[in-house]
Amino acid sequence: MENNKYQKIFLNSWHPFFWIALTVFLVYSATLSFNIVYLDDNVLVVNDYFYNKNLSNLPSAFQEDIFRTPYQGGSYYRPILRTTFMLDAQFGEGAIIFMSHLTNLLLHFFAVCLLFVLLMKFGIKKETALWLSVIFGVHPLAAQTVSFIPGRNDSLLAIFVFPAIWFFLDLLQTGKMRSLFWHLFFLALALLTKETAVIVPALCFIYAITFEGGKKIISNLTNYLYLFIGWLSLYSGWFLIRKAVLNNIVGNADYQIVPSILQNLPSLAPAIGKIFLPFNLSVFPVLRDMTMVYGTISLALLLLWFIFSRNKNYRLIFFGAAWFSLFILPTLIKPMDDTSDFNENRIYIPMLGFIFILLGM
Repeated sequence: MENNKYQKIFLNSWHPFFWIALTVFLVYSATLSFNIVYLDDNVLVVNDYFYNKNLSNLPSAFQEDIFRTPYQGGSYYRPILRTTFMLDAQFGEGAIIFMSHLTNLLLHFFAVCLLFVLLMKFGIKKETALWLSVIFGVHPLAAQTVSFIPGRNDSLLAIFVFPAIWFFLDLLQTGKMRSLFWHLFFLALALLTKETAVIVPALCFIYAITFEGGKKIISNLTNYLYLFIGWLSLYSGWFLIRKAVLNNIVGNADYQIVPSILQNLPSLAPAIGKIFLPFNLSVFPVLRDMTMVYGTISLALLLLWFIFSRNKNYRLIFFGAAWFSLFILPTLIKPMDDTSDFNENRIYIPMLGFIFILLGM
């Protein structure tokens, strides 16, 4: 009887989405009164207000980088992000900052709802998926994505990445070509939102190898062939458009991929520490000011849990580690003249990998 009452209150019908909305609003409603922090938001939201207000400029948002760098310049091709700023601007100059924060709040809510649906697609029980989603929704690390206006790029990316993965799983389960279409559709939107989306096919491939296995892949080879052709076509088009806009596939800053990764790799320890021990948070932490203590403690506790856990799901643990590693890797590639740092909003999607790791242990 008690279980039925619990299910009726929390799990029936639309109720999970109500509880997600309630918790997110209670925690983050204060951000609606926040101002700007003069870290890109003054440029993208305030200075560009009149450009954003004019919807006839929408096509040009797809023809230049997010900072409106002169022709064939810049490094960040993110037209979907620009589109959200344009929609905010339609409510007037006096409301632009409030609307920007409100949009951030709503985007986070939608991302958490989609996470809930995605977790159930992975076969996680509804009640577990709900509580994990709520924990993610109120996690202190998400504050940077919600309260920092340009930080919405990561919640916006999640809104497209989560359905892309959901439809990939549905394609494997049902073999329906409409799932392939929607997978590619949301992946295209993700690519136009943030460059990190480029790793999604690699994550899908790892999932297929880990959970489907070679025999099942061979038996469904036609579906995988269509999937590969779809990825190849989509990425070819994206690279060509990106090169035409930026005149460089990677970007025009001083990018040196391997040295950049090596330079910023130490920031992963404090980043992981903030997932489990979220202290000393900052939207723009500098590596030399970060402490390794919380990361060391968190990794040590995870290792001990792994060693002493009796019922390990190695596939889930491996997939969670792959999720974190693949989504975190592009964030380590930055211009060499940048100060070593790790913007905390970049941990928004990668930290979900630890949900799978913990479930596996």
